[in-house]
Amino acid sequence: MKKFFRKALVISIIMMSMIGCSNSEQIDYDSRLLESGEQAIIDFGVIPNRTFDVTLEDGIYTANINGDIQKVQLPTKNDSKKLSVTEIEKTNRKTDKIAQKALEKVLEYVKASKTLKEKQHILEELKKIDIKTACVDAPAMYEDGNIYIGKDYLDVVCEWMIVHEYIHGLAAITNGGVENERYAYYQFDEAMTDIITYTLTPEIPDGYQSGYVQYYDTIVLYVGCFGEKAISAYFYGYDEIIDITGEVELDFFVNSFENMYDSEVAMVCVYNGINKWAQMDT
Repeated sequence: MKKFFRKALVISIIMMSMIGCSNSEQIDYDSRLLESGEQAIIDFGVIPNRTFDVTLEDGIYTANINGDIQKVQLPTKNDSKKLSVTEIEKTNRKTDKIAQKALEKVLEYVKASKTLKEKQHILEELKKIDIKTACVDAPAMYEDGNIYIGKDYLDVVCEWMIVHEYIHGLAAITNGGVENERYAYYQFDEAMTDIITYTLTPEIPDGYQSGYVQYYDTIVLYVGCFGEKAISAYFYGYDEIIDITGEVELDFFVNSFENMYDSEVAMVCVYNGINKWAQMDT
């Protein structure tokens, strides 16, 4: 689901390697993100010999943050709150043109990817996704092979919001359905979706930014910790990363990420997790 802010946010984004490209050669979009992640970790400046361990018992996370013990209640499972979709209609010519450009960008991403498998199948499935307008409480959303554009947002429909939803659709294809995506509907998953969207440089109206911009610096650091595994995990599951972090620690990170702007403890846990992972052999 795509969030938009009508007023631009001011935030430091470590993504300079994404600016400018040659049209004469195929772009390796993921390399842009991976290079930004590597630089982000360098700029982050890890602190060695700092303890960060997490356990889970009876629904309570216990985090040992360099000797400071924090206990955090396990949140209720973040299932999708399925939005009501009504008054479904065909898109107008303007939206069709924008959607076609968005699709072309995503198809190029698939073709250039070194991570994605069975590309021909993916390309065929992406082309089957239908774009419609509907009364839905969101600017845009992907669901069951359709992208719905909210009728209240037709004045700002743009490549960005549609590319974002196509990336959700792509992840649904590679994971065998949204129900198989471990962190679907979490802010962590939305941030990964949006940072991949960012690498495709889709157009967005002047004065607008994605509602997930505030998470960019943090999600790029996460990518810097795990490199190609971070991108692969988004499309094919998190088993390889869990082998490194453990299931409890990764789940705790994602839940902390969800609440990092509402809780100082969550923010501290997120960055201590990154500090630990950045020093591991991943």
